[in-house]
Amino acid sequence: RVVGRRGTKVQHKQGSNNRENTTVLVTICADGSTLTPLVVQKAKNFQSNWNENNVANVAFATSESGWSSSAIAMRWMEIFEEETKEKANNGEDERVVYLDGHVSHLLPDLLKYAKDHNIKVMGYPPHCTHALQGLDVACFGKMKECWKIALQAFENEHRRGIRKCEFAEVWGKAYLEAFTPSNVRAAFSSTGIHPFNPDIISAAQMKPSETTALMGGAPIEQPSPVKAIVNAFRSYRPTSFEISADTHRRPVMPLPDLSMPVATVEAAISSRAILPVSPPATRMRLMTAELAQTFRGSLLVSK
Repeated sequence: RVVGRRGTKVQHKQGSNNRENTTVLVTICADGSTLTPLVVQKAKNFQSNWNENNVANVAFATSESGWSSSAIAMRWMEIFEEETKEKANNGEDERVVYLDGHVSHLLPDLLKYAKDHNIKVMGYPPHCTHALQGLDVACFGKMKECWKIALQAFENEHRRGIRKCEFAEVWGKAYLEAFTPSNVRAAFSSTGIHPFNPDIISAAQMKPSETTALMGGAPIEQPSPVKAIVNAFRSYRPTSFEISADTHRRPVMPLPDLSMPVATVEAAISSRAILPVSPPATRMRLMTAELAQTFRGSLLVSK
């Protein structure tokens, strides 16, 4: 229940206006454990009071934007190496780390460091983290829920937003609640990484969007002739000979003499034949030929 003015249907809630970017690099392991989270604060220098009430024992880094950078990614890799070395027989056994395709993860210095320490870096394919990234699949949803509750409780109690020196405590409580050993193990099992199960991910999840999909390529409602052409090309598969521009290349024709009568000039300019109504296969072949002669694949149609 809320208290509001009588007659007002919608009661708005006032929130804090001191928001700024803060990035947290979270790492989980297949055995259900987690590594030290790396919090990136938007600042130039580290402040000692950030470490007060650090319930999750997070590490701190700074950047002018609050986002990760190449230097921060390198520090994260050093944390990974240090905290997983013992699990890997003091570094003798190979370790595998799965990363998304962010540019800071693919720097030569970082990859060389990983290779020198017997760490294999595996990147997720583009646009596949919704199914392959265990953090997205099993952990971040719960974390978002716990963070929202923890942040709301803090703002209700203190009547203001959190400061940098309070972030470790508030975020840490949500983190400890969300990243339980069972949730972490589920992140690996639900994506088929550990235990290894290639059948977990279905072909439908990885299927790319159809290149001929009308809604994907043309979000604006298209006229019926365009829809008919798109549907026709879904079933008709032209050969490489048919779609080659060289196959349908026409000789360069001289420009018509503008001194000729207007009707004769128009007839010379519109020299292309009208597509026949039947048979359908012939119509599709000619339509393919017309499209193959254009630079942008455009075709003028009419009902």
